[in-house]
Amino acid sequence: MEKINIYKTKAKKVKIENPKKVSVIIPNYNYQDYIIERIDSILLQTYPIYELIILDDCSTDNSVEVINKKIEEIKIKYPQLKIQFIINEKNSGGCVFKQWKKGFDLASRRNHMDCRSR
Repeated sequence: MEKINIYKTKAKKVKIENPKKVSVIIPNYNYQDYIIERIDSILLQTYPIYELIILDDCSTDNSVEVINKKIEEIKIKYPQLKIQFIINEKNSGGCVFKQWKKGFDLASRRNHMDCRSR
């Protein structure tokens, strides 16, 4: 299967009057090689998002450093975007549902987008 290049086509943001404010939740565990593309795929969506919540489940790779660097870039490019980056001190035991629940509890909006990977 051919990989899709998310950077190939720049879609224009949808102009919506009074859009619902959406909180996007991204759980992460040891995805240092994929997390940037995962975050960018959210930011390149045509529907505007209000809040980005990234939850790291005590990764043992360089995910935290990669995410922190990306967050600094996002703050410059998307200054209106609310960002929360939560790093677990202890791994949740392989139960991503705990991460999603934490994300839902942290979200300031009722409209959520859960961004899972395969």
